Amino acid sequence: EGAFLDYEITGDAVDENGVKKYELIVATSPTETVNRALSLLSKTGIKPASFTPSCYALQKLVDSTSTQKKRVACFIDIGNSLTEVAIFDGKNLVFSRMIPVGGKDFTKSMTAILASDRGRVQLSFEEAEKIKRELGIPQEGESRVIDDKISTPQILSMLRAPLQQLVSEIDRCFAYYRESGGENITSVMLAGRSASLKGLAPFLTEELGVAVTLATLPDGITVLHEWKG
Repeated sequence: EGAFLDYEITGDAVDENGVKKYELIVATSPTETVNRALSLLSKTGIKPASFTPSCYALQKLVDSTSTQKKRVACFIDIGNSLTEVAIFDGKNLVFSRMIPVGGKDFTKSMTAILASDRGRVQLSFEEAEKIKRELGIPQEGESRVIDDKISTPQILSMLRAPLQQLVSEIDRCFAYYRESGGENITSVMLAGRSASLKGLAPFLTEELGVAVTLATLPDGITVLHEWKG
């Protein structure tokens, strides 16, 4: 009762032992989430025709740009609070899952209290966010002090927990997909506001054992305004 549910048939019926079976894409959302969006849009005079899950929107993007019929690829959309893993087989969406790790978890991990030769040190959330955006993930062996408060090895140590949680959850998604009969993932593309964290793509490449790159907009799509919030 507390959710909206919809589905779309993605192909022709397949007969298996006299039983017709269909491949479906199913989407569900809490009614509160939809109603909140409707309330906001109504104040602007906008009447939406539909709401589309982000993974389904990614499928439409893949469908319009991919020329390969058989190619397993993965999008990892890293937002502020959540990360979404979407796996495509050719142009078809075959797996989608939300992971409870996002950009704010990286920032929050950097606000832990540290003991140093200068006494107890603790970054505010704003200070941690600024350093995260400017520095990203420090490299192993790098050692310098940032803003006379915190060293790069300390930053790397604090970031390690949310990074390893992210890697572990992505690995679980890949394992579940393979156990369900899926093929090996051949490429991973990062999207979302937190995907541009410096050093994240090479870190995930090493940890996941598959090439990870930042997703780029296809030809013909132009961003008119950039969100600065």
